[in-house]
Amino acid sequence: MRFEDHTSKRRFIIECSHQIRNSLKYVASKNQKEFMKDLKEVYQAPARHIAEYNFLKLDEKWGDRYPMVIKSWQSNWENLSYYFQYSGEIRRLIYTTNPIEGFHRQVREFIKTKAPFTSESDVFKLVYCAIEKISEKLTVLFGNPPIIKGDYWRGYDLHLNIEMREQ
Repeated sequence: MRFEDHTSKRRFIIECSHQIRNSLKYVASKNQKEFMKDLKEVYQAPARHIAEYNFLKLDEKWGDRYPMVIKSWQSNWENLSYYFQYSGEIRRLIYTTNPIEGFHRQVREFIKTKAPFTSESDVFKLVYCAIEKISEKLTVLFGNPPIIKGDYWRGYDLHLNIEMREQ
């Protein structure tokens, strides 16, 4: 399996947090708090069909005032809604940018101190070890790291080799 195969899935996840952040650029500051409250009903919905219903309500309320924001969400909906396949715990990581950025920073720090990699499987093993180490901190923030790790690996369709667990 090539690492490049996963870049399109990764783009969907990153795009969600960026879409949320960039939506506010086009909303007047006096309306941002109320708009974000309504937008949260979309991206924090427990299921995709509920998010779509909440998006229709958002469009009814704000579509005339901020058509550019609504159009952006509509045109990107297939990519943005990709993350509804994950559990609530991992979706929270996706739309909450500070933990995502912190997690990536910690993984980069962990990998940076290691020797050059001889194969892709070495990279995956090291990332797995980094996730194990970071999981202790995730418990405080999100409550159940085993579910988060399981969703992460399933979402990227990565299969950890049995020999990795034996080493």
